[in-house]
Amino acid sequence: MYSIRTIAVIGALVMVTATVAQAQGKHHAREEEDEDDDDTARAKAKAKAKAKAKEAEEEDDDTTARAKAKAKAKAKAKDSDEEEDDTAKERERAKAKERAKAKAKEAEKEAEKETESAPAATGGSGDVAYHDGTLGFSIPFTVISGAIGGAGGEPVPAVDVVYFLDDTSALDLIVGLNFHRKQVAAVMGGAAATTTNLLGIAAGLGYRMYSVKKSLRSFIEPQVVVSWPDTSSTATLGVNLGASLGLERNITPWFSVSGALGAALNFTSSFKDIQFATTARLAANLYWN
Repeated sequence: MYSIRTIAVIGALVMVTATVAQAQGKHHAREEEDEDDDDTARAKAKAKAKAKAKEAEEEDDDTTARAKAKAKAKAKAKDSDEEEDDTAKERERAKAKERAKAKAKEAEKEAEKETESAPAATGGSGDVAYHDGTLGFSIPFTVISGAIGGAGGEPVPAVDVVYFLDDTSALDLIVGLNFHRKQVAAVMGGAAATTTNLLGIAAGLGYRMYSVKKSLRSFIEPQVVVSWPDTSSTATLGVNLGASLGLERNITPWFSVSGALGAALNFTSSFKDIQFATTARLAANLYWN
């Protein structure tokens, strides 16, 4: 049988062993608790990390969405600006077309005016003769009217010297000379035949105002002529006031034919003899610079 000492030792060993085992169990439990706490902390950390990652992703998504929205807004604004630019360009093109049409119409009108103002002429335009400094002679074919100085019994033939002030107006210097050496037959039973000299002169001034219509030039001319059919008799001195409307057509640039109709008021015999008559005139016209 065991001694009391042995039993005491064994009991002490058992107690020590139990104490150690209990301590180890508590230590293991603490370790397990610590491990559980660590696992919980790690899980919480993972959850927080996931939450942060999710928030970051959401922020990234929001940033991306905002960026996309901004990009879309910029694209829309750019499209709007381009549309406005296109609209402005179309308006400018429309305005340019309208200006071009207006210029074309003006050019057509000017061309028509030039065509209307160009007299018909062989070998070139008759306008070369109608400008400042041009000098011309108008030589009548015939005079069908109350003649200049008709009261003297013998008219004074006259020609016109035309000087252009510009392409629409000219001065008309009218000059005439008539020298006639004539023999008066003897009266039966009277004196012998006699020879006398007759000298008649005429001078006047007219003002021609031209206008152009297609191939014809028309003119209006008021004029004043002083005539003296017989310088040996002051009673034959007379004054002629007249006006005429005429047309002129070029045959060549420097040669034309004209005709005029009008009326004249003649005063002769010291203004005691008054005559009103229509006038008609055909003439050939020569021009040069």
